[in-house]
Amino acid sequence: MATTTEEDVDLSKAVEESIDSFRQQQKPRAHYVCDVGLADSATVVTGSTHTKGWRIQNPGPVDWPEGCMLVSVGGDLLGGPALGIPLPVAVAGSEIEVTFDLVAPSTPGRYVGYWRSVTPAGVRFGHRIWVDVVVVSGDSEFGQALSLSQAEVAAELAAVEQEPEQEQVQTALGEAAMASAPPLIPAVLPTDVQLGGVAEDPPVGRWMEQLATLRLMGFEGPEYVALLDEYNGDLQQAVQTLF
Repeated sequence: MATTTEEDVDLSKAVEESIDSFRQQQKPRAHYVCDVGLADSATVVTGSTHTKGWRIQNPGPVDWPEGCMLVSVGGDLLGGPALGIPLPVAVAGSEIEVTFDLVAPSTPGRYVGYWRSVTPAGVRFGHRIWVDVVVVSGDSEFGQALSLSQAEVAAELAAVEQEPEQEQVQTALGEAAMASAPPLIPAVLPTDVQLGGVAEDPPVGRWMEQLATLRLMGFEGPEYVALLDEYNGDLQQAVQTLF
């Protein structure tokens, strides 16, 4: 039967201390995962405020030390904290989200700002991440439509998320009232629908925000899905072809 000697214990302790020392000397790592809130290359109106952030992973092998910050390292600050954004302690293998309130400049144009994680000692680490926005004037026709659409698009998306639950409630109410409901009188369809058939709805889930904005601008129909497909969802480029 094998026994543990003092030499074995000392060796095991020395190995553990060596590993701990190696980890302490290792520089933290940070990998970009995805954007949070405002997407890259988003179009916003002058002076508007938006939530901008990122999901970041600590791939290891060491935990982030307490006191790390995400700081601006170049480009446009866009309302971000000049002293940086505090980062939570992220253990190896975990992911965190960090956000700030982006404020669009008063002058239209494209703006890009770069950010990087730093240790309390000021050592930069991990991927460089960025914010990239196109700012349009709120006085322009496109800017006004975009401003008006933001709240309505958010409400529409929230309504879509609630549709399954609403459908269940409506189905239950409809079945309960079916026996006492009077006979339905067929509605008279508009001439163009009777002659040409019912137009197909745009595919659900594709370019929903862009299509909602186009509807507010008076453009509605499946052909605008194809237009957005052509420009890979770039609303600004698609609108420019319509005026």
